[in-house]
Amino acid sequence: MSVQVTCALAGGTAVTDISASVTQVSIRRGRTDETIEYETGRATLTVRNLDGTFDPVGTPFRLRDDVVVYWTGNGTAVPVFSGFVEDVTLGYDLSGDATVQVT
Repeated sequence: MSVQVTCALAGGTAVTDISASVTQVSIRRGRTDETIEYETGRATLTVRNLDGTFDPVGTPFRLRDDVVVYWTGNGTAVPVFSGFVEDVTLGYDLSGDATVQVT
């Protein structure tokens, strides 16, 4: 199984497959126990950004852009999350790696 991530970047309507740049996907939904209220589902994507393609300054990710995450296996893609961009955070480490975290 693999993960496919598509986005309507920069507020546009064209869908872009960014799967090759995604290094981590985390999806959280529901509640952790019966005494807590249900929470809205949330996906967090970590995207490699060595060349600056996904910097918020260049406006590839805008707030409210559509994001869809699919699990793919045996030639079938099943959507497991559909939402919109709520926050974009740049990350850098000492090795020179650059990422963008999108929630």
